[in-house]
Amino acid sequence: MFEITYNDSDTLQNFIDADKAYHGAVYDFTFEGRFIVYHFFVKDTARYVALDSMTGYGSEITRRRKDNLFDSRSYHSMTPMVLDSIKYTGDKRYLNVIVNNPLEAIESIFRTILPEYGFTVREDQIKLSQDMYLGLTGKQVAICEAEVGTGKTLAYLIASFVAKERYAAEYGFNLPVTISTSMSVMDWTATSMKRTISRS
Repeated sequence: MFEITYNDSDTLQNFIDADKAYHGAVYDFTFEGRFIVYHFFVKDTARYVALDSMTGYGSEITRRRKDNLFDSRSYHSMTPMVLDSIKYTGDKRYLNVIVNNPLEAIESIFRTILPEYGFTVREDQIKLSQDMYLGLTGKQVAICEAEVGTGKTLAYLIASFVAKERYAAEYGFNLPVTISTSMSVMDWTATSMKRTISRS
């Protein structure tokens, strides 16, 4: 899911020749084997466009200064912007990506989006989050255990987010999620001291 390839420069040229893409367009990559992402310049600004190779419609993704262009190292960081943009090109699959493929959505968040913000991909964490999601949405109890450093907090936060989005899209209401954690002895002591001091 969310695959990036680099083999459609000729296809983009065909769209340019047919006046369905901007003249002077520079090919960047292809998203999910269908959306040709390219940029063109207006003065000192590069405008990035996602062109649906099936419908022939394009939608602007974002703009960048000429001295701050995206490159192959940063293309993955464009994924959220591309997903937001392509809903205007005629492809409806990604409007409900969380509803249609929630487990894949969780995996993509951990593998594609979070690493752009410095997070490490952990296989156990992805599996844990998917199991938690199934527990949240399957009307069942999920007892999950993971060793220190797995990333349990982020796992249940992502699982909760995807579960809420799915319920909101399918049923039109927000699913409340309550997180209950135990306080450590130090936290309890600090809280007790604050209460004691505030009373005196």
